[in-house]
Amino acid sequence: MLDQPATRLRLRGVDHSARPTWKLRETVEFYRDRLGLPLVHVISARGWGPATHPDFLHFFFDSGNGSTIAFFYYLGSDQPEALEGRVAMPPLPDDHVFDATHTAWLVDSEEELKDWKRRLEAEGLTVSVETTHEVIESIYVRDPNGYFVEITRKLRPLNAMMPPTPP
Repeated sequence: MLDQPATRLRLRGVDHSARPTWKLRETVEFYRDRLGLPLVHVISARGWGPATHPDFLHFFFDSGNGSTIAFFYYLGSDQPEALEGRVAMPPLPDDHVFDATHTAWLVDSEEELKDWKRRLEAEGLTVSVETTHEVIESIYVRDPNGYFVEITRKLRPLNAMMPPTPP
């Protein structure tokens, strides 16, 4: 349990999320050209960390509201076998695949969600059907690395959590 007052320790929002990629060109083209996220920064990280840590490029796309989505491209590394099959998988998990790693992008309306579906399909991507979750409606597509990309609209606000009942 933290002994600091909650008012002193407060998270202010997501700065960035990051994940590895083994498809540098395809990842840039997907996020910059297909999703329209500006590529805003690239770091060439050579010799960072322990000697066993590979050199990498760390690149960031503007994801809005002062946050970014970032990728690590490890120079000279092969894609792990666990990720190789993910790229060809459909944009929704099936009963045998538990793959929840994703980023959800917010749109304002049902019309905008449908417009994104049409745009991505016109780009030749496989897009899921619209899926209604309790508080959101979403479509899913996979990026070149096989990660889920969710585009979602809010159906209603989230309910406030009830405080725990003392034992």
